Amino acid sequence: MSTILRNTLFPLAALALVSAAPIANAVPLDLRFNDFIETPDGTAAFGFGPSYSGTSMHYTNVATQGSVTVDARVTAYAYGDYKFNYHVPNYNQTSGVEPNGDIAFIYSNSEVYGSGGLTYIFELFDGAGAKSGTFSERYVADELAIIAYDIDGENNAFNYQIESLRVFTADGISSYQTGAAAASVTASLENDGKEILFTGPGSNVSERDTSGAVQVNYLNTDHFVFQFESETFRGATNNPVFSAIDGDLTIKMDGDTVYVSEPETLFMMASALFGMGFVRRRKNKNA
Repeated sequence: MSTILRNTLFPLAALALVSAAPIANAVPLDLRFNDFIETPDGTAAFGFGPSYSGTSMHYTNVATQGSVTVDARVTAYAYGDYKFNYHVPNYNQTSGVEPNGDIAFIYSNSEVYGSGGLTYIFELFDGAGAKSGTFSERYVADELAIIAYDIDGENNAFNYQIESLRVFTADGISSYQTGAAAASVTASLENDGKEILFTGPGSNVSERDTSGAVQVNYLNTDHFVFQFESETFRGATNNPVFSAIDGDLTIKMDGDTVYVSEPETLFMMASALFGMGFVRRRKNKNA
């Protein structure tokens, strides 16, 4: 009996130890947010390009994987003191250079002080052939990576912003990267490791600067949630919060990769170790 248990539990423990690593030979989805169904209904401020104020946007052909074309639905919900202003799909299509094929967005608070944020939900769908544009059948990606940038914040005599991004390990997070500079986005585990909070450095940086960016890598997922969190103070002028999302990884992250163990993985490991201890106790008792 002990031999059977040992032969079962040792491979289980090994699986738990390596399950956070990328799947061998998996090809990450190259997400491009430029083919959207909705018609822009405004011109975004600051020269960002055509904007859309509806909360949900639908994208076709965001990626291809093998014979499958992938569609996506992106939905935004403001919470706390903020209201959602608009998405900027295919950001920044007016520039002719990167960033292109990204999603930018703005949310704001009309009062002097605001606390809350914006929840962004990404859902993947099978868009091959007649399924294109139907958004009816979920698609599970073996591996994908996505970058959120301009999570920086600002602190000056007139305005301040504290910006953060919260992600959820249950969505299939395997690892993440932040910038290599000392004053970069910082990561902290919260809620017993079920959530990771990335907090901006507190000063304005370029959109191409990895100091204000984080790359999150996923395995075996058909959806994921980005929860942007902010505190803002405004002086005489409005102080909206801007961030953007890059799916084709044109920002090249320079920090170390940090691997994440999902709660299920930790449970498997604990169960395996408990089983090994049980086997040893039985053996010693019967000796």
